[in-house]
Amino acid sequence: PNSRSFPDPADALDSPVVKDRHCTDVFFLIIFAVYVIFLVVGVILAAVQGDPRRLLYGYDNYGNLCGIKNEKISGANKSGMDYTGMKYLKMGQSCSDGNCPTEKECVKECPEGYEYE
Repeated sequence: PNSRSFPDPADALDSPVVKDRHCTDVFFLIIFAVYVIFLVVGVILAAVQGDPRRLLYGYDNYGNLCGIKNEKISGANKSGMDYTGMKYLKMGQSCSDGNCPTEKECVKECPEGYEYE
């Protein structure tokens, strides 16, 4: 059925804006489409060139991901560790002023006293 077969109450008004309807935001629709295309391209590049596992798994102070066998990186100290059975990340105490390094290491299970409250 044609949408014009039923009278539109807005057409009864004497406003020229209501009677002269047409698409006005084509320019911004094109800008939005270009934005979405760039966003999709950015996400694809980040997934292909980066390592999305870094968002899902913890990693130690040397960049080794917990729960997997890491690759050795030449020149990087302690890289390439095999943390296959160690899927949890244990973080040491942090300082309130932020000037001391927080020790991070992969462990098999969470130790006592490290529960989040």
